[in-house]
Amino acid sequence: LSADGRTVVVPRNGSTTLRLSSRNTGNVSWPVGSSSPVRLGTSGPRGRTSASQSSAWLSGARVSTLVAPAAVAPGGSGTFQLPLAGNGRPVGVTTEAFEPVWDGQSWITGNASTFSVVRIDPQYSRLALTVLAPTTGFSLPNAPSGIRTLVIRMRNVGNDPWTLGQEQLGTASAYPLASGWPSSTRTPPLHLNVTRPGATAVYPGEIGEWVIKVGAFKHSPATYATSLRLVGPGGFYGPSLPLSVKVVAASFTYQYVARSGTVSVPRNGAAWTWVDIKNTSNFVWPVGGSMRSTVLASSSPSRSPSWYTALRPGPLSYNRTHPGLSYVRAGEVARFRILLAGNGRAVQSRSESFGMSYDGWRASTFSVSLAYRIV
Repeated sequence: LSADGRTVVVPRNGSTTLRLSSRNTGNVSWPVGSSSPVRLGTSGPRGRTSASQSSAWLSGARVSTLVAPAAVAPGGSGTFQLPLAGNGRPVGVTTEAFEPVWDGQSWITGNASTFSVVRIDPQYSRLALTVLAPTTGFSLPNAPSGIRTLVIRMRNVGNDPWTLGQEQLGTASAYPLASGWPSSTRTPPLHLNVTRPGATAVYPGEIGEWVIKVGAFKHSPATYATSLRLVGPGGFYGPSLPLSVKVVAASFTYQYVARSGTVSVPRNGAAWTWVDIKNTSNFVWPVGGSMRSTVLASSSPSRSPSWYTALRPGPLSYNRTHPGLSYVRAGEVARFRILLAGNGRAVQSRSESFGMSYDGWRASTFSVSLAYRIV
């Protein structure tokens, strides 16, 4: 019985026995013994024939009689034996429900139990079923931010546990869009036991999770297709998970929105100015990253010691449309804040032109003149 108290692991050619406790909340004592009419019955719907019926059951719809040292008076508790059998059925998950019944009288309501029965096959050291397949059939621009994170979940239905940090997914040949993978054919390893977070292994019946990334940066527009499978000591196993990503050409476009008015810069101090730009590209702009304001001259007399470099005042400051987001999507407005330093200059009025660049990739043609006066 897993930590959630509702998942039972059963060998497909074997059985697992649980004990269910029931408390008498009525006003009539429950008789016990082999002839007791108080029995555990199948539920959901009541009286159904169970796929997990064991040869130890009283019948296809009655599991066992109530067990207790003596009659169970109101407020007392007794137990039922609940053997669950795989019956040679395929590996997988089925739902089973049970509740007490006073045969010949009525169902004893208020104590129904529902379980997920996971059939595993101990004949195989490694075997898996898909719980959550990777998202597929999407598009990515070949820009630096053309990256997508995929989550994959598999249920272990074999005999051996999967160790976190070891079990991987793999491809039969190199996948060009592998991003941050240990190799072009192996994904980052299993990182989480979903059934029991914090556990260092995924045991039979439990669910493991892989988080992988695919990236389109600098790849030619085309559709890149592959399939992922689990990889163990004996090679590939488990279901094949298709993955298809369409890479499209990145369009680095923008629309000017607004700029600061003339700002006063202390001759021995500094002051902020700003410009707002709408993202009309087909990729997201990162806040606080490689999207940076640029000086559109050989140098700037307003350079502040806090600038990223002499020609890069700083990164994209924030999302004006949705403050707090770490990125700016197409159609949203971004703000660049630029700190201008007086640097001891004489009182004067002037302006400087600034642009923006996705450093490590390409510059844009954006240009804006920002006015200031030294005071």
